[in-house]
Amino acid sequence: MTNNQLNYFSFENSFFFEADSIIDCLTEEFVLKEDTRLMKNKIDPSNIYFKLLAQLHYLESKSETDKSILAYLNYLIGYYVGLFLHPFCEGEVSLYYINKAISMENDKKQIEKYNITISMIKEGLGLL
Repeated sequence: MTNNQLNYFSFENSFFFEADSIIDCLTEEFVLKEDTRLMKNKIDPSNIYFKLLAQLHYLESKSETDKSILAYLNYLIGYYVGLFLHPFCEGEVSLYYINKAISMENDKKQIEKYNITISMIKEGLGLL
């Protein structure tokens, strides 16, 4: 784990990853480990959602950011909200972000992965 990863979800940190390190640093596994760590320390894990959202906005503001990176961040937000955070309206929020990811993505394997996550979320919500 990098030093930047160790502090990424810290309140004292305003650090954002650059596009070229998103796929390696912001993995599903990393986000879930941080969710567990925050809960153990009695810190609201919903802050992960807001940090990921801020990361997305940060990279969206850079016109050179590859759409597949933005798609991945949208997916990661939807994945976290729909499968782990479970806020009010989790279905609408999570599916919005994952469908946005699908609309931006050109890689068929990624789209397949995103569709599998949609099925898991819908199953968890009793929609399948």
